[in-house]
Amino acid sequence: GCVKDFFILTRFTYDDTHLRCASSVMMLSRVAHLRSIAAVSTPSRAFATSRAEDAMARAKELIDQSEIMIFSKVSCGFSSRAKQAIAAQVEGGKDKTVVLELDMEPDGKFIQKALADMTGQRTVPNIFIKGEHIGGCDDTLDMLASGAFQRMVNS
Repeated sequence: GCVKDFFILTRFTYDDTHLRCASSVMMLSRVAHLRSIAAVSTPSRAFATSRAEDAMARAKELIDQSEIMIFSKVSCGFSSRAKQAIAAQVEGGKDKTVVLELDMEPDGKFIQKALADMTGQRTVPNIFIKGEHIGGCDDTLDMLASGAFQRMVNS
């Protein structure tokens, strides 16, 4: 008879932020012992750096070009609350506001990381008026209540 053994092939892949491992077993004839190989396929550091740099550039461009810029997530109640308050309480708020829903963007995780690096704030909503970071939901609601938000928009 034919001597049969198993050859284990382990493949690693990288998707955005997670290293994934998939193994498959292949039967080979006339192999005297078990062998294992790992074929590692991950993006280069340059590719990851490029995506992070692109995200940072996109975030800065949106902030610079928008009177009121809200980085938000559709799934976040705090984001919804801040957007509704701005739309309702700021004169012309709907027309002056640009919203980027990070959980709907392919590079949303990278943009959120870029914002955290810029502002120190890791959460959404992350809100800017005329290029100046004002904070999140509670900061926005406080500024709306005091009139400071509208004054910054009008200045």
